[in-house]
Amino acid sequence: MMYDALLVQPKRATRYTYFFPLHAACPQCKGEFLGDLERANPQVLIVNMQFGMFGKKVTQYLPELTQLLRQSYWQLNYIGAEMLYFSHSLDPRVVDDAWQRCTQ
Repeated sequence: MMYDALLVQPKRATRYTYFFPLHAACPQCKGEFLGDLERANPQVLIVNMQFGMFGKKVTQYLPELTQLLRQSYWQLNYIGAEMLYFSHSLDPRVVDDAWQRCTQ
């Protein structure tokens, strides 16, 4: 239950559900996406850093996202949690406890 509450937020942080290399090539799209994330400061982001398209991974076509994640988010060190990024505003002990209860 708590896990669901952490993942469900009342409003989407950005209109971009997915952000592909084609979006990153558009300065306006890129600026809007990153600006939306910074303003909304979502508590949880789901980002597949291993995703690749047209021979490029997220770290290559959107390095600014990597920087934002490093500065403002942290991750659980569990298999299955690789794509989850948690805001520094969340208490790691609460998130860890929720993860443990949901994966048992």
